[in-house]
This record gives sequence, structure tokens and C-alpha cells, in this order.
Amino acid sequence: MSTRSLPLLTLAWMPLLALVAGCGGGPTTVDQPPLVTLPTIACPADVADNVTTVPLTVSYAPPAVTGGTAPVSTTCTVPSGATFPSGTSDVICTATDAAQRTAQCVFHVTVTVTARLRGTKILAFGDSITEGEVAQALMLTWHQYDPADSYPVVLQSLLQSRYPSQSADIVVVNSGVQGETAVAGADRLVDEVRRNSPDVLLLMEGSNDVNERTSPFDISQAIRADIIHGFQYGAKLVLVSTLLPEVPGRLRAGNPAGIPDANDAIRDAAAREGATLVDAFSVFDPKKELLIGDDGLHPTVAGYKLLAETFAAAIAANFDASGSPAPQFVQRTGRPSLARTRVLSP
Repeated sequence: MSTRSLPLLTLAWMPLLALVAGCGGGPTTVDQPPLVTLPTIACPADVADNVTTVPLTVSYAPPAVTGGTAPVSTTCTVPSGATFPSGTSDVICTATDAAQRTAQCVFHVTVTVTARLRGTKILAFGDSITEGEVAQALMLTWHQYDPADSYPVVLQSLLQSRYPSQSADIVVVNSGVQGETAVAGADRLVDEVRRNSPDVLLLMEGSNDVNERTSPFDISQAIRADIIHGFQYGAKLVLVSTLLPEVPGRLRAGNPAGIPDANDAIRDAAAREGATLVDAFSVFDPKKELLIGDDGLHPTVAGYKLLAETFAAAIAANFDASGSPAPQFVQRTGRPSLARTRVLSP
């Protein structure tokens, strides 16, 4: 069998065609751009803190962001380093990438205010109503005392419950003396405040003065001297109570009609000397038949509890460490002047 000779030009191209066939005969690939994921954001852990005052400055770690088209920005509804009120606040953080795609997360800042007093030693000064004489039904003796029901004991328990972090330090000293008048008690008070160095002084005297027909002016002068001595010997707060109402017609209601005038004088004394008035009369008067015992003078057990609650509310309103600073008073020495001498610090 004979063969036909290929042209020389064809023979020359064959190696090149074979090379091309070997290199380009398979499938070809094209490089693809990397896949861009949506942005994601993870908030820092919740923040919780116990404080005595608010607002609280809180700094937190920035949220963690992944994915998205660079650049990716983050914002939070409340920035790190801002102040937070008491309670729980939501902080929402948002991540936004260059393609305006967003992601969000939320965390919480909880601020708990732990109530605290600016001082924990309290002196309750007064007569048998402070001491804790309880009027009993058909009582055979005038003087029956149950220390557990006296308003200073109940007040101490109330304050310890309200301020648990200071419970072990809160003390209410009962310095009530049966039968004492405000005029006679002015000298005794000096010894009591020197001995006890109270942060808070509670004054409730004058009922015996009223029943002895002492003038409202003399009662006022005695109360003013008490207030001055209280501040002089270091009390940061002096609370002065109006006298409780007497119930006419009952055994020991010696002068019910004299109570309002005496209370006006006590209000004036408190105002002149920078003390805080506690208007126990107004609290008791609408239900005096129930809150004052059969003797017409001393509270019932329920009355003592209400009196303690009234003083506790006044202390919380005026001596809580989370409130505004209490007024500061000039330290005085020597015999007190009955001129007004309160000086507020700037």
C-alpha cells in the first residue's frame, strides 16, 4: 500500500498543533471575588452595680463586630462613659457597613441604689410618750410601760429594715422621762447629747407643760434651747415634733384646748432655729380617739407604731445619703443665744 506524502508546510505545523491541543484542550477557570457576609455585632455583658447615690457613670467595652463591607461603624444609644439613673436601662448598639447593611444587639445596665443614712446614732428625747407609757383599757395604774412598744424601739426596727447595710450600726436611744416638762428638760438634754453624741436628735416635749398651764412662749423658749444645744453638740439633724392631741373627757386629758397654741409655738421654735418639723399632731388628730388611749393622753400600741413610722419617714426624707446634702450649722459654744444662728454651707 502506498502513502501520500504531506506537504512540507503541513509537516512543519504538526508539532505546534499537537502542543496547542495538549495545553488548551481542558476546561478553563475564572477567579471570583471573595464572598462578603452580612455584618454581625455582639454586645458586651450586662452591667450591674450597687451604689448609694445616682446617677452612676458607667464605662463598658466596645461591641465586637465581624463581617460586612469595610468600613463598618458602630454606635450605641448610650455611649460608654455616660451616666445612668437608678433602675435598668437598655443600651442598643448598631453596626453599619459601607453597603448600609446593619446589625443590632442590646445589653442592660442595672443601677441599684442601696439606701444609707448619713449617720446611725439617734437620740429620742422627751417625756413619758417617748419613754413608752401605754394607755390601757380600764387601767388600774397610770404608768404602764412596754419597752417593745415604745416609739424609739419600733423606730429602730423600721430603720434597720430600710437600711440593711447599716443595720448593725443603727441605734435609737430612748431618753424619755415620765412627767418631765420641756422647761425642766432643757438642762437634762445637755447631758444627754454630750453623753450620746447623736447624729439625729428627736424632740417631743411639752405635753406636761400644757397640762400645767405653762405659757406657749415658755414652751417655745425651752424647745429653742434644746435645738440649739442639739446642733452645738454635733447633731446633724434635729427633728422637732408637734404635741399629740389630747382626747377631751378622758382620764388624763388635762388641757386639750391648750395643745394647738403650744404647737404653734413649737412650729415657731423649729423655724427660728433651723430644725425640721414633724407634725405628729396632724397625723394623729383625724383618728385621735383610736390612736390615743383611754387616759386621753398617751398613745395606744397602734399609736406608737404610727408615731415611729412618722419619725422614720422624716428621717428618710431628710437624712438619707442618696438625697441632697443636709444643712450645715455653726458650731456654738458657751451659753446659747436664742437668736436664729443657722448658717447654710455653700
